[in-house]
Amino acid sequence: MAYYKFRKNDVLHNRIKAHPSSSYFIYDSSIYYNNVPALSGDFASNIPSVPTGYVSLFELNVDRSVGGTGFIYPYTIKEDDDSVAVKTVSADEFTDTILGEPLTGTYMMSASIAREFFPLNHAATLSANNAAKFVEKTLGQTDIEHAKAIKATISGSRLKALEPVLDQNEIYSQHYAYSSSFGDKSSQPVNLVSIPSIIYGSEIKRGSVNIKYFLTGTLIGELQDERRNGELIQVGPAGSTGSGSIAGVVLYREGFLLMTGSWDLSTSGTIEQKDTFGNVLAAETPKWNNWGVGAEDGTASGTNSDVAYLLDLAGTSYTSTVTMFANLKKGQQNWSNNPTFISSSQESLIIAPVTGTYRYYERELEIKNVVSSSYTSVTGSFEKTTYITKVGIYDKHKRLIAIASLANPLKKTNDRDLTIKLAIDI
Repeated sequence: MAYYKFRKNDVLHNRIKAHPSSSYFIYDSSIYYNNVPALSGDFASNIPSVPTGYVSLFELNVDRSVGGTGFIYPYTIKEDDDSVAVKTVSADEFTDTILGEPLTGTYMMSASIAREFFPLNHAATLSANNAAKFVEKTLGQTDIEHAKAIKATISGSRLKALEPVLDQNEIYSQHYAYSSSFGDKSSQPVNLVSIPSIIYGSEIKRGSVNIKYFLTGTLIGELQDERRNGELIQVGPAGSTGSGSIAGVVLYREGFLLMTGSWDLSTSGTIEQKDTFGNVLAAETPKWNNWGVGAEDGTASGTNSDVAYLLDLAGTSYTSTVTMFANLKKGQQNWSNNPTFISSSQESLIIAPVTGTYRYYERELEIKNVVSSSYTSVTGSFEKTTYITKVGIYDKHKRLIAIASLANPLKKTNDRDLTIKLAIDI
């Protein structure tokens, strides 16, 4: 078998940039992704085996359930203290597992948007709650044990964790600043909506975010990043209260929406919600800082059945591609190892070489003539002809790393140059 080396201009590397769109509709504490409802299967109430409105990370365990076919899962066996474990296995779980026992993970991972409301003076409230729950170090307790005890009781703030990122984006708009003349995000009410990266890829496309607020089926507010600088400006309905005002900002790379707009979008309708501490707040009129109530924030269904929310956005994904051109020159690839390449009358001679006391040689074999003729039952003049069905790709050590299959066999003759284009998405 002959090997052919790709030349410099035979291999091209490219990167494809795409902007897949996504849509989230929230109603009565239920989330719908791209308007797909729950589709029941034979073994699961929802075929992907993840909650409605969620995107499955691995897209495994399709139409499976615990009581039916059972779930598949990754596992490894603990052989010693240096064994490789599944990433979801904690250090304590690894230590407690005896040698020879399996360490299991899960493929039941999914993600969807989630909302968290930070009420007025939430930073001070969080500090007071943590101070009240602080656990003193007991006699004989190690530092590690004390740290674990504190970790179990102390709460952090996702909003506070975003402070460096918000201040970094201040170059686009002062509304990003954690503390500015437009407000202090450590004390003002903030509506934080988290969007998982599996939805948007590398980053959210600038200017693609569109947010709508509905009351009894009527649009009462719409936000859009008109200036493509991350400012969520109220653009509709025309003439509505707050039109032209900035209600929040978008963190495009990190996947967060921060809404601080506190003006009434409607004088009718009441919204009940829970804050980040789990407290049920007093009902209030629709505002941007209560947009998305029911999106995994602990609000029970049936609480706000008059309102609905819509979020449209486009992500950014990059796909690396390798394009290779396999060039077949005249006079090349004119032999096949397929047994049908030899005339059927010569098959017995393939395993019958001529031997003797002083010689050994293999007979010349007749190649089957597949050239057609204009006359019935008559073949044309003989010409070596092969049909290419696969192309093997080897590394520098001549190890087969990929096989490209052609949709139809490609005819190759001695007087024909051919170029086969191969493409791989990485």
